[in-house]
Amino acid sequence: MAFSPAERRVAAVVFLVVVVARWLPQPPVTQWPGEPASEVAQVEQLSKAERLAARDAPIDLNLASAEDLTLLPGVGPATAERILALRERKGGFESVEELLAVRGIGEARLRAMRPHLALSDPNAEGLQRSPVRADHQRE
Repeated sequence: MAFSPAERRVAAVVFLVVVVARWLPQPPVTQWPGEPASEVAQVEQLSKAERLAARDAPIDLNLASAEDLTLLPGVGPATAERILALRERKGGFESVEELLAVRGIGEARLRAMRPHLALSDPNAEGLQRSPVRADHQRE
């Protein structure tokens, strides 16, 4: 059985496509199609707002870590470090309005953050504060 020139060209193209496709890097398979994603993968896929909503309690300004603070609307890593630096200088926050002294936080941003904030007594015994990085930026 002989193949026509057109059939040989089609076979050559199919062969080349298969060979080239095998050489291309393939993404690793982390789960099979239709299999539920792991809990870690599901949490990583949540948006900042969804992670904040999933918390059981508001974020305590006098206890929060930089990672906790970045969950707040409009707060990134740099602003979180500035909040921690101010907290350390003041010995804790007595009012949420003290955040207005942090560069990058104005009335509108504070209004968006307020429902997600709580304050513990800054003078309470045994308060476990998150450490402030030594290389944080001052206001």
